[in-house]
Amino acid sequence: MKKSLRPLAAAAMAIGVAAVSAASASASAPTGIYAPFKYCPYQNSALTGCLVSTTTSGSFKLGTATVPVSAPITLQGGIAVDSDTNATTWYNAGNGGSTLSNTPLNVPGGLLGLVNPGGFFGLLEQA
Repeated sequence: MKKSLRPLAAAAMAIGVAAVSAASASASAPTGIYAPFKYCPYQNSALTGCLVSTTTSGSFKLGTATVPVSAPITLQGGIAVDSDTNATTWYNAGNGGSTLSNTPLNVPGGLLGLVNPGGFFGLLEQA
C-alpha cells in the first residue's frame, strides 16, 4: 500500500511546485487592486510591506517660502521591519519606477527668492 502512495505524493508535490512557480511568475506584474504597487521592489525577500503614497494638495516649507502642491507627488518603495529590533529599512522603488516623482512645482519668488547667491547675480544673467 505504501508503494502506491508514492506516485500520488510525487504528483501532489509536482502540482505544489507548479503552483509556487505560477505564483512567482504572476508576482512580477501586480494587477487589479495591487497594480499601484508595480514598482515595489518585491523581489527583495527582506520586504515586509510596500508603500505607495500620493500627495495631491497642501504645501511644504522650503527655506522661508511655502510651496503649494499643485500637482501630484508620489513616493513609493518597500519597507522591511526587523522582528527582533523593530528597526525599519527603506528600499527604493524597483522595476524601473521612480522612488519620488519628478513633479515640477512653482516656487513663489523663484529660486533666487529662496537662495542668496552672495552677490553673484552677474553670473546668473543672460548675455
